[in-house]
Amino acid sequence: MLATLRHNHGWALALGFNWVLWLWAISLQPPWLSASIAYANFVAVVGYFRMAAHLPSPVQRAMHGMGIATGLLGGAEVLLVLQHVFALPTGWLQESLFMTGALTAAFYALSLPGAIERLRLYHPGVARRAVLGPLLAGGVCTLVAWLFRPYFTPVALYTLITFTLFFLFAYQVSLMSRHRLRESLLRVMWGLALVSLARIIGIIGGFDPPPWVTVGFTSLWIAGMQVVASAALERPPVYPSR
Repeated sequence: MLATLRHNHGWALALGFNWVLWLWAISLQPPWLSASIAYANFVAVVGYFRMAAHLPSPVQRAMHGMGIATGLLGGAEVLLVLQHVFALPTGWLQESLFMTGALTAAFYALSLPGAIERLRLYHPGVARRAVLGPLLAGGVCTLVAWLFRPYFTPVALYTLITFTLFFLFAYQVSLMSRHRLRESLLRVMWGLALVSLARIIGIIGGFDPPPWVTVGFTSLWIAGMQVVASAALERPPVYPSR
């Protein structure tokens, strides 16, 4: 990884600047924290599209969709900056973008097992189980989180999608243990694992979180996005299109 960074100075600086922006915001300008999260989301978009360029076309569409969804979430964070820093009334549009981004991510991610099955890398019927299992696991985790700290419906939906997507990619990684596609799926899985941890910390913190919760949530979210963004640092193998 360090050797790869040395050969991609521009992108390494772009990722490093994300942490400089976060550190400046967390220590001096908290209203700008959403800017560091938006930045992380946008670099993750590059990672998704970089991965997609080297994947079979059915899987490529799912990764493009995940990239678009992450970009929508980044746009929502930009609107949060406008709201917090410049007192612009962006609440309704920001919530709409958050919801649209989350639903878009869910739609495209849940289409991934079917895309892999169409490549004949799964036996018939495996894709259905690869969707229903993560949905059930995500629902159980969301229910446990809700019992710990009840929250409003939009937060419950975001939590359900976050956990479901993590379990979905984890399941694909386990199923693809002998295929080159596993490397890209593994990258997304670890990114979503960090985002899931961020979501858990956010739930623990509630609606008026202490400083450690803010630090934990934002740093884990940025780290998760940068795991995906790191795809732009490497030259993955080219897969045959189908």
